[in-house]
Order: sequence, then C-alpha cells, then structure tokens
Amino acid sequence: MRRVARYLYVAVAWAAIVGFLGNIYLAGMAVFVDRSYWDLHREFGYAVGWIVLIYPPLALLAWIPRRLTAWLAGLLLYYIFHTILPVLKEDLGWIAALHPVSAVVLVWLGLTHARRAGGLLLERRAALPAETGSQA
Repeated sequence: MRRVARYLYVAVAWAAIVGFLGNIYLAGMAVFVDRSYWDLHREFGYAVGWIVLIYPPLALLAWIPRRLTAWLAGLLLYYIFHTILPVLKEDLGWIAALHPVSAVVLVWLGLTHARRAGGLLLERRAALPAETGSQA
C-alpha cells in the first residue's frame, strides 16, 4: 500500500506542476487574447488547489520523510498565500501586483517538491536487497 501511495504522491506532485503552468498560460491568454480568460484562470486555479489538497492524505499513506513533509507544508502555505494576493487588489494593489511573481515562486516550490518526491521512489529501489544471478 505504501509503495502505491508513493507512486500516487509523485504523480500528484507532477500533476500540480502541470496545473500551475497551465494556469499561468491561461493568465497569458487573458492578457494577450481575450479578457474573458480571467474567469477561467481564477476557476482553474482553485481547481488546481484541489490537487494540492490531495497531498496530505497521500503523505500519510506514503509515510513520507520529515524533510519532504516540510516542503509539502511550505508548498501548501505558499499556495494559500498566492491565492490571497489577488483579493488584496482593492486596498493593497501594490501587494496584489506580486501575484505573477508569486506564480513563478509557486512553480519553483512545486518543481523542487516534485523532484524530491521522486526521490522516494529511488530510495525504495535502493532499499531492496541486491539480486544475485547465481547461488553458490
């Protein structure tokens, strides 16, 4: 069960990256093609949030190490911060303007987390006893 959960955890980590990048693309569509894409950008961003919320239960099932748990906690907290930034546009527009830069940081955090999560699969393989071709 733990092995399957680890594979799912890594898959969700990479799915989140695809979601983050897709949402940045939708923001670009809203800027350069048609402003109506802003609604899709916002809704898709919240949908990616559901992917991010799948992490904690999978982390429990996968028994991820503490170092990865810290990255996961940071990623979740930063995602919340990132989604709050646009809400500040009425009163604190100069802070809300950090939202695009924050997206780049979010992708970096996600990539770092996904690469480290992929290491879980390598650790598992390294922990297996070496198979010998012949027995004496």
